[in-house]
Amino acid sequence: MLDFYCSSFDQKLKFVFRMYDFDEDGLISKIDITTIISCMPVAQNNRIRSEGKYTTEGGGAQNFQERVDTLDEMLQILDLCFG
Repeated sequence: MLDFYCSSFDQKLKFVFRMYDFDEDGLISKIDITTIISCMPVAQNNRIRSEGKYTTEGGGAQNFQERVDTLDEMLQILDLCFG
């Protein structure tokens, strides 16, 4: 973290880019974004007030099907963005 804190803006930018370029092809692709989105917790509202079932167990939706539906919606948006 010290290296990141003391680095230049360009070095920070390259670091963050490398962090999201999972397949190391030099691009942040739809597959890279899908990897990020599939690991994100999903919340029903904008305000999470306390630690809940899915914030501690790796989700955020009330049940598994809701999480799958939300991920499908996100993938549809990615299809629109990446053509």
